[in-house]
Amino acid sequence: MHTVHFVNIFRFVLFLHRKEAIILTGYTLNYFASLDCLLLILMMNSFITTVSGLLITYLTVLTTIIYGESIHGVPLTKDEATALTRDKFGRVEPDSLMNGFFPVWAVIQLILGGIFIVVFLLGVLCYCLGFREKKPEPVTDGEDQTKENLYTKK
Repeated sequence: MHTVHFVNIFRFVLFLHRKEAIILTGYTLNYFASLDCLLLILMMNSFITTVSGLLITYLTVLTTIIYGESIHGVPLTKDEATALTRDKFGRVEPDSLMNGFFPVWAVIQLILGGIFIVVFLLGVLCYCLGFREKKPEPVTDGEDQTKENLYTKK
């Protein structure tokens, strides 16, 4: 019951946001079916309910616009594309600039991981073979222990 009410509100909000508002009702209903229980739990606090309702409204409008553009091929206006991608030049695919970075970043992470594994294995090997500084054991036979005679045996 709550889900259908929310979907109607979001249709109106999205209609105010875009004149050619395309609602992907299936996505919206699935999205809210999982969040409906959460909203019922949060009804105890009216402030949390208000904030979560506004957040869900914002996320639904944003995801509906993104899904509408990516699935149905609805063209975005330049202002909407700028708002979604923060690209001030109005490029069709501004994320293509990052396509060269992410594959290289994966290789960089693998190299760093390999370096840390080698350092770890060398440390374990050196520890097991005894290449470490031995700490002297303190004297604990009840004698007067000062800084001078703490690590010396008589």
